[in-house]
Amino acid sequence: MKKIRICKGISCRLNGSEKKMREYEQGFNLKAGEQNDKIDLDFCGCTGHCCNAVNVRKDDKVFSVYENGREVERIKEKNNLILKDNFLGDI
Repeated sequence: MKKIRICKGISCRLNGSEKKMREYEQGFNLKAGEQNDKIDLDFCGCTGHCCNAVNVRKDDKVFSVYENGREVERIKEKNNLILKDNFLGDI
């Protein structure tokens, strides 16, 4: 099971962590704090990478999520999940 945590530190909140969580909730068909057999989705405290906000922690690695989706793609390539249409594409 992959643990995905979206930073809720002040920089990430100001840069859209709540919006990112809504996108992840829709894509994974989970709400923050829920899990299924593949994903455990929730918020976390500050990851310490404030200059790169919004940050997402997947297991023990931290990724920055920009609007262009490049960093999201890095996360996508490292897990084997099938996501809903138009959310990071099919894996």
